[in-house]
Amino acid sequence: GIMSWIENEEDGQLYAKAIGLGANDICLATKKRAEVFITNKILARNVVKPDYKAKEFICEFNNTQETIILEDFITIERIRYKVKQIWDQLNIEEFSLLINFINIDDYPDLNSLPNESIIVVQSKCQPFSSFTSIHRVLRFSNIYDVITDNNQFSKDTNILSSSIAIDTMVDTIYNELVRKLVVYDTSWSNLREFVSPVLIGAIVLLDESGIKMIAGKSISGRLANGLIDYVIVYQSVHLCVTIAKKWEIESGIAQNIAQLVASRDLFTYEESFLKLFPDSGTNVIPSSGIISTGSEWIFSKYVFENDRWNIYLSKSYSLTLDKSEYMKIQIKQLLLVIASILTHQKTKIDELLSFNKRRKTNNNQTISENI
Repeated sequence: GIMSWIENEEDGQLYAKAIGLGANDICLATKKRAEVFITNKILARNVVKPDYKAKEFICEFNNTQETIILEDFITIERIRYKVKQIWDQLNIEEFSLLINFINIDDYPDLNSLPNESIIVVQSKCQPFSSFTSIHRVLRFSNIYDVITDNNQFSKDTNILSSSIAIDTMVDTIYNELVRKLVVYDTSWSNLREFVSPVLIGAIVLLDESGIKMIAGKSISGRLANGLIDYVIVYQSVHLCVTIAKKWEIESGIAQNIAQLVASRDLFTYEESFLKLFPDSGTNVIPSSGIISTGSEWIFSKYVFENDRWNIYLSKSYSLTLDKSEYMKIQIKQLLLVIASILTHQKTKIDELLSFNKRRKTNNNQTISENI
């Protein structure tokens, strides 16, 4: 429409008059910024829309591709909406969209895009190392609270079949750590040398449980991504282990929490998880973590309770790397805590898998009877 500007003599403010749209809509505006508001009804009645042909675009996220179809005028908002419909687990505000390697916000004319252009959904998540405080993690995540409660990490002395086995394992780990103390200093670069023997010992004690450990596993979630020092895995579910510098234990805790949140994101789109848990229900499985400086150990747990996600932290456990006999008592304590965490997590996973299997069998029987 054609705009004409009228100045009110009484208050000196500008008015905008819309002409040629079948109405005389006038709106108040300031001299710095004038905006004309015209109802959708008037626009629909008076503006002739161009004839846009439907276009197909290929959307790509995490090496998976889907096709979206836009049948009308193409806008950024409509593309975002379509992408959100496809990957409904994403919070689209945390992702940027690239078209032909150009940010969608900078693309000159979306309606001139050729058919089957590729739209890349690119995560804006940050590296784990960028989370240097618990406050920062809370700001960007769905966590309601962080609670220190050592009762969440109680040791179950009945999980091991033999007390002789654990005493033998304690001696084995002790001797290995003593040998390492001769060869290595306890600087940051060598910390994993003093952490891995304890982790491996706890897994071995559980005796052919199907639990494995991976060093340097890469994980990418909505919140953060990067390498995790160690991931202990059972049925694709992770227990995340973070090696922390002695003087940066808080940042180690923050990074571990970010890793737990990222590992939970895998439940929503990772193919291996979707095959195992097709009907969701995974909220009953806790995600667990370990933060260690070698001499200080803290355990974490990410759980869903009372319709919200909370983080629980244990007290600090010590491992005095000094070749003393007291170190054996500390090793045994750590082994029991880690083995208890792994057993509890494994039990929850097995229960859910068993439940899903029974439900699938019952559903198949019902379908057969109906046929």
